[in-house]
Amino acid sequence: MIIQPGHALYDTFGGIHHIYANKTCMKALQSGKAFPDGAILIFDLLEVKSADNTLTEGQRKVLGVMQKDSKRFAGTGGWGFEGLDPWLLAALRNLTKPDAHMITDYVLPQAPRTLARVLAGGEILDIGSGEGFHLLHYARRYPRSQMMGLELDSAKVETARKNIAEAFLGERVSLREGDVNQLDEGGVYDLITLNLTLHDVCSSDSCREVLGRILRALKPAWTLLVSEIAYPESIRSYRDGTFSQLLSGIELHLAMAGCEMITQRQLLRWMEEGGFENVRVATQPNPARFVVLGEKPANG
Repeated sequence: MIIQPGHALYDTFGGIHHIYANKTCMKALQSGKAFPDGAILIFDLLEVKSADNTLTEGQRKVLGVMQKDSKRFAGTGGWGFEGLDPWLLAALRNLTKPDAHMITDYVLPQAPRTLARVLAGGEILDIGSGEGFHLLHYARRYPRSQMMGLELDSAKVETARKNIAEAFLGERVSLREGDVNQLDEGGVYDLITLNLTLHDVCSSDSCREVLGRILRALKPAWTLLVSEIAYPESIRSYRDGTFSQLLSGIELHLAMAGCEMITQRQLLRWMEEGGFENVRVATQPNPARFVVLGEKPANG
């Protein structure tokens, strides 16, 4: 959709709109019925450039998210709204890059047997690899290991493969497009990592199944590492925690986008109940994260 000069909303929403809808929203659009709770609309608004009788995309102006929840957003017709400007989107992309250093410098030394394995030469699977920054970082830190990435977003897969090729690491680093909910491998990896991924790929009902698939993919006695956003465990901890309040904007965006809000306590319980052993919280310096380690049983 293109909103051009002369439209009543041009000053605020003029430009090229890419509009995305989840399945609940698509069913309502196709049927012409009212939007039910759970419908999510995302619009990506870009400037429009006109030249030589063509219209082309310019800079991104805003990314907007709309979620239908009649109870939570009763005062705005049942719709919740959140807008992210381009600066914030770029900042969010870059926020996760230091996590790779946090994992290698602080967390893996707390799993010395696993660290020794990947230094000597092991198999690492990174789930939710995005554009490949973590894969490339691990490949440089552990030059004797093989890296495999799994990423659902085809555009990110294409970018990551380009980044891997440009780094001349294609012999040790590979990436495949796929969904961890369909992961079906047994006893392949020495280390599996998920950095800010679990909340994006499963709900509270399906996270246990995802963790079960990951458990099967690990070799016996080897390690899962999960890094997640440090959601407060209670309303009181949110009110008393300055950092929780600073994170609230990002947390609101993720909640409205349909992501699962996973607390440290939940993840520890899911992993323990799912069959992981020696499940523990790793010490690390980033207050916006918590990191949990666990091993597959040796006889698993």
